[in-house]
Amino acid sequence: MKKQLGAGAVVVKILAPLLLLASTFPYVQIVPSSGYTQPYALFVGLILFVFCFGVVFQWRKYDQIAIAGLGFVGVMLYIITCLPYDNPLEYQYLLTYLSPLLMVPGFVAVIQHKTRQTILILQGSIVIWLFVSIIQLLINPEFATSFLGEWGNSATDIVLSGRGVLGLAPEPTHNAFHTLLLGAALALLDSSKISRFLVFGCIGSAVVLAASSSAALILLASTLIWLMRYKTLWGIALVLIGLSFLAVLSSLLQLMGDTDSRLISLMKEAIEDPATFLVIDHSVNMRLGGLWAVLSDSIRSGLQPHGLSHDTWLQARTEILKTYDWLLDLSLTGPPSGFGLLLFQGGILVLPFLFMFIHRLFVNQPRNLLGQIILIAVPLIFLSQFYISAPLFSLIYACALYRQRWNDIAVQQAYPTRSLKLNS
Repeated sequence: MKKQLGAGAVVVKILAPLLLLASTFPYVQIVPSSGYTQPYALFVGLILFVFCFGVVFQWRKYDQIAIAGLGFVGVMLYIITCLPYDNPLEYQYLLTYLSPLLMVPGFVAVIQHKTRQTILILQGSIVIWLFVSIIQLLINPEFATSFLGEWGNSATDIVLSGRGVLGLAPEPTHNAFHTLLLGAALALLDSSKISRFLVFGCIGSAVVLAASSSAALILLASTLIWLMRYKTLWGIALVLIGLSFLAVLSSLLQLMGDTDSRLISLMKEAIEDPATFLVIDHSVNMRLGGLWAVLSDSIRSGLQPHGLSHDTWLQARTEILKTYDWLLDLSLTGPPSGFGLLLFQGGILVLPFLFMFIHRLFVNQPRNLLGQIILIAVPLIFLSQFYISAPLFSLIYACALYRQRWNDIAVQQAYPTRSLKLNS
């Protein structure tokens, strides 16, 4: 590694903790900002990209093609569809396509060069996120929210409305998703007892502390996917039992009476009338309903690329709202889905990248149950309203690439006479 990085090894050593901390605390504001995610991780990642680009040639060729291809698709679509190049939002779209190419090499270099430090920072970051969320739930909902700038001002109102705590995120769902992604990154790198315990804490925080209905739904879906993949018969049996248990669950929830918990209220209403699930709550409607509408529209168009023009999205948004009259609203800034944005803008051209990312996660599953479930949840999170420009996306991809490389090395050492095709 030192030989390949050369002088860059010194840069990696200096910037590694800065990159990791900026990624694990992406909403903390050092300079006041009106945006959700702060750009510090991107700035550090760009510096490391210059010194660490050589690690790209250690990856399998399909990963090289997928990540570089996504960047190329983004640049070409921007050039073709975004004249006269004066809309700041379209630059944000372009950054979504370029972020993995610009940040994954730096993350891979950091993990390879400072593996133990990466694990310790992930562990420490999870402890801090859990600690802040616990204090907010039990003592003061505004604890540490001053680090979020103007986004922390609504912490008390959010808790009083029945939603969960913010943690160090601008809203509870982002708290839940970010914590789950931290747990997934740690699960890919370390299987020690303390890491397994922290992964369990991440899952508990998403459901109990952040009280995110979206996170609970994603974890339920990932658990079912795990059962279908590893315990198919048990999975089918559990689905059947679950369907028969809905009546009992409905009675149990009714016995609980009125509650301030938004998650429990949504469960009660969804069980009482599943047909109206997507319209019982404005947030659920915009997240899940918006996701369904955007994906359905993309499929109906034959995954035709629409380009990165914001005007194109505004026109499509109007048509989608007309087509799906049950949809209460749809974001003006873009599709309410990380993968959905790529599919709407890039269509069939982005499928190789999405396939490789999901494939790389599934072939590098950790051995423990919770690690596998939380890793299966990762694509579902980015299918939801969480964009791949978030630094944790590139970190998780880098963790998967690192794990893949060491798996390849282990196979080579175990079977020195066997020809291993690392380029597939």
